[in-house]
Amino acid sequence: MENAGNHQSHASKPSFQVNKNVKQLFESFFFEAQVILSFDGVEFENNHANRCCTIGIPAKHCVNYRLFANQDYVGELRISRNSRFTDSDFASLENLISTVIEPLRKTMTYQDALESL
Repeated sequence: MENAGNHQSHASKPSFQVNKNVKQLFESFFFEAQVILSFDGVEFENNHANRCCTIGIPAKHCVNYRLFANQDYVGELRISRNSRFTDSDFASLENLISTVIEPLRKTMTYQDALESL
């Protein structure tokens, strides 16, 4: 597993907002990120918080990231496609992932608060 980095990309970054649930957030991520980098599937999982979702179709080649927000574990993210990823693709992915980590953390906090009511 790799940690998402802060590589700079020449393409503009999508801006993700806090959503009502994790699936909505990753649906937005999946469709908006396609403008920058083509991939077939996104899978997110956090067993500790009982959160998971799959958007698109899992494919042959994949890259896994262990996500952290300020040293707090947020979950595991797998991005896949039918063609291999290049070094340039990895840099673009890490740039994209860096835009979704904080909204993901906030979305999960929001969901936890609703579930504790």
